[in-house]
Amino acid sequence: MFDMNMRPDKTGCPGRTYRFYTGTPVFKFGEGLSYTSFAYSFAAPTAAVPTLSAEELSKDIALTQHRPHTAAPILRVVVDVHNTGSASGAETILAYVRPPVEAVRGAGAPLRALRRYEKVLLHPGEATRTTIEFSAPDFALADPRTGALSTSSGVWRLDIGTLQTNVTIA
Repeated sequence: MFDMNMRPDKTGCPGRTYRFYTGTPVFKFGEGLSYTSFAYSFAAPTAAVPTLSAEELSKDIALTQHRPHTAAPILRVVVDVHNTGSASGAETILAYVRPPVEAVRGAGAPLRALRRYEKVLLHPGEATRTTIEFSAPDFALADPRTGALSTSSGVWRLDIGTLQTNVTIA
């Protein structure tokens, strides 16, 4: 795959796209203007997030490499979204996966990758519960030399709306 100068470099380019940009954006990717506001909370304790096996994830990634949409969910995160404003509004729940710092520094992995999203329409004071399901390919990284997909051990971060939780891959 060609680099196309997406990553930050020594010439001062801060990178391109939400996946690699290290500068300060005017608007973050996925954020826009709204006439209302939303609050996020985890519906269940996030301490229950299991440790995932790097070996099993790599096997699942290899099995579903050409059809990642067929991979079974391996992790479910339940989130409540509440319209705290005085107007009806639609909120797009964005779920990002951030690889371990070592993978970003060493292998040139993206800073984060959008893996799931869901749009909800909420009236003032209304709340909804949604389940975000992640599968093995969501934790895949491409080897920059060969393009082969695998995962990296370490602590991965999930950013869902304004929430964050960690997932350990060992």
